Amino acid sequence: MRASDRQNIEVVEAWLKKRKKPTAGAFFVYALSPFPSNYLFIVYGLSGLPLRVIGTAFFAGRTISYSLSAHLGRFASSYLDLESPHEGGYLSGYFIVSQVAFLCVVYLLMKLDWKMLIEHRKLTCRRTVNDEPSDTRRPTAKR
Repeated sequence: MRASDRQNIEVVEAWLKKRKKPTAGAFFVYALSPFPSNYLFIVYGLSGLPLRVIGTAFFAGRTISYSLSAHLGRFASSYLDLESPHEGGYLSGYFIVSQVAFLCVVYLLMKLDWKMLIEHRKLTCRRTVNDEPSDTRRPTAKR
C-alpha cells in the first residue's frame, strides 16, 4: 500500500478510535439491512482496529435480521406458490449490479480525502500521489 493511502486510512482509524460506540451502532444498524457485509469488513479491516469493537454489534444485528427473515419467509411460504419461476436469483441482475456498486463504494472510500472531510468538513477526493523518490524511478527509454 502506498504511504499516502496508509496516511489517509490512519486519519479514519484515529476518528473511529474516538467514536467506538457510534461505530458499533452503525455496524448494528447496517447488519439489520439486507446489504452484503464483506465490503464493510474490508474497509474496517484496512483501519487495523480490533474486530471486537464491531463484531458483537454486527453479530447481534445479523442474528436479529436473519431470524426475522426466516420467520417472515416461513409465514409467507404458506401463502405463496412453491413452484415460482423466479428461483435461482443468485446471479440475477440485482446481485451483479449490487456487487459492482459496492466495489465502487469501496473504491470511493479509498479515494476520499479523510483528513479534509474530518477536519474541514469538505468532501474531496485525493489526487494520486507518487510516493517514490525521483531518483528511484525506472529510467524511460529515449526515442
